[in-house]
Amino acid sequence: DDDADYTTDDAKAATDNLAFIRGFLDRYPQFRENPFYLASESYGGHYLPQLAKQIVDNNDDRSINFRGFLVGNPYTDAFTNDVEMFRSFYYDGLIPKPLYDQWNNACTTSSERGDSCDALENQLWEIMGDGINPYAMDFPVCVEEIPPRLGRRHGLSPQAYQLMVRTGKIPKSKKTPHPNAFDVVEDGGGEDVSTYAAAARKGRTLTEAEDDDGEGSVEYDPCMENYFTSYLQRKDVLEALHVVDASHAWSSCSGRIKYSKEDLLQPQMKYYRELLSNKEADLEILVYSGDDDSICATAGTQFWVYDLGYDPNPQKYWSEWKVNNQTAGYVTHFELGNGKGAAGEEEKGEDRKQRDTGRGKFIFATVHGAGHEVPTYKPAQALYMLRNFLQGDW
Repeated sequence: DDDADYTTDDAKAATDNLAFIRGFLDRYPQFRENPFYLASESYGGHYLPQLAKQIVDNNDDRSINFRGFLVGNPYTDAFTNDVEMFRSFYYDGLIPKPLYDQWNNACTTSSERGDSCDALENQLWEIMGDGINPYAMDFPVCVEEIPPRLGRRHGLSPQAYQLMVRTGKIPKSKKTPHPNAFDVVEDGGGEDVSTYAAAARKGRTLTEAEDDDGEGSVEYDPCMENYFTSYLQRKDVLEALHVVDASHAWSSCSGRIKYSKEDLLQPQMKYYRELLSNKEADLEILVYSGDDDSICATAGTQFWVYDLGYDPNPQKYWSEWKVNNQTAGYVTHFELGNGKGAAGEEEKGEDRKQRDTGRGKFIFATVHGAGHEVPTYKPAQALYMLRNFLQGDW
């Protein structure tokens, strides 16, 4: 309850997460010997490499059997993220060429951009309209009628909106890019938002709710986070979670948190170089990218992944992978033995040989047709990818 804890940054997040991991293993020592992997997405592009470094640097007793991590559509480099976001809009046919050309000529060569770029980007947002979800450009947005008591602000999740506003992806003059959905349900009773919310309050499954309408099994639904938020306001759920003070509605993001804006803009590539060049840690790292996301677009991820200095393995370079005989994406392995160390210097001789004989891996994979949160949009492909990574088939 210390107000100072609401002011935080990347370093404190890494320290807190490491403390949680140690506390969990202390309480459940039966899991201590298990291989330990981390996984995240989006701003996990900051959380995971920094947490991984904290573990590596503070694990001399090997109390954490740390093997590696996987991170999806990671927010890693603010400038390339911004540039490739608007390029994704253009190449997906969402903005016109004349306006795009103005922006491309003025705003893509330096991270130091002025008011003219802000104005151009605001125009690009405006002209794209309210019906596109930039986190999954080819998927529908939530358009349910929202009761007035719930309010409305945008079609993005609270997490998505917070990231975009704080990193400047939504210009200050455009606070409501997607006004067709809500982000917070204020209480657990009263007017139902949908048959799904009603079913959640009654303890029924979403599949049962859909069966009422004869629509069959549940697939992607753009309003699913809204239903989940409604579910978490139920009195029985609050009691099961041992929530003592329910005076504030649950939300996936809190406005009370004051997060370091400086950290939001810091590139994270140095942590990958340090981790991948650490021969003793010998980590397995998978960076994956749903190619229908524009916010942390695949093109932006490729920019920094290939710029780390590690050459692709010619035998495992941009290899097609399939699920149900359909192309699910492409996967590339990098040769850690011929890359650059933490200081950006070439590894040579015995250093290179030792890296080639370890367990460590660095893999980049795309997931075709998936949005920002790959398992949300392509669950079967996400499971296949996860199994291949953990089982060592990739």
